[in-house]
Amino acid sequence: MTAIPPYTGNNPNGLARTLAPFRYNPFVPLKRKDKESVLRKYKEAVDKYLPLIEKRTGIDMGKVRVEWIGKIIRQELKIILEESSRKAETMPQKFFWNFLSPIIYKIPSELLRCYMEEEAFAKYSTRTDSLGVSFGIDNKMQLLREKCGYYSQSIDETVMHELTHRLWDRIPGRTPLRDVPELFVEGFALYGEHDWFSDFLPLGRNLSGIKYYPKASIQGRKIIERLIQTHGKGILLEIPR
Repeated sequence: MTAIPPYTGNNPNGLARTLAPFRYNPFVPLKRKDKESVLRKYKEAVDKYLPLIEKRTGIDMGKVRVEWIGKIIRQELKIILEESSRKAETMPQKFFWNFLSPIIYKIPSELLRCYMEEEAFAKYSTRTDSLGVSFGIDNKMQLLREKCGYYSQSIDETVMHELTHRLWDRIPGRTPLRDVPELFVEGFALYGEHDWFSDFLPLGRNLSGIKYYPKASIQGRKIIERLIQTHGKGILLEIPR
């Protein structure tokens, strides 16, 4: 089999980042088998990188399910509603949450997926221990680039980023992700993707894509780097605590 050359554009996401997902996604049709191959690629990447991160850090990463993002959102909503019902202090509040639950459960997964379509590639869910995969414009463009003979490690980088979120979530004594400023959460994940675990990636470290991340992620990564310069790499597992 002929080796697929790497995608060498300045933006590793190429055209995908210049197109509005809601506007252009329907015009990039792919066959059902292509859609299934996206989920398979994410599952393979999780199976590949999870034990490597576990071995390097000594942290038990547990199991991470890989599902379509619409299914993950439905599960998250169910958990949130159940928590809200349990915490309700008055009967009217409890009635409201119990009344809302069956309505939420009947929302089609496809509609929930569309709501999250701007999640470029995938999103880690702390409530369900899952990686929710979007079949939005970015993952479609990833497939089309490969069909045109170019290889991009976007899925690998995305999985590495999301598994670094998972790592934070598994460190004993950590502060819950949802209670931490985005600056540190995303900076930690970006450092994991582009520095800490980048040698696991097929093409190695690819810093050209960092400038396309949100400013908070880039600033957070710089803070992580300064902490390492001061305290050494041993500080990495202490940051989430």
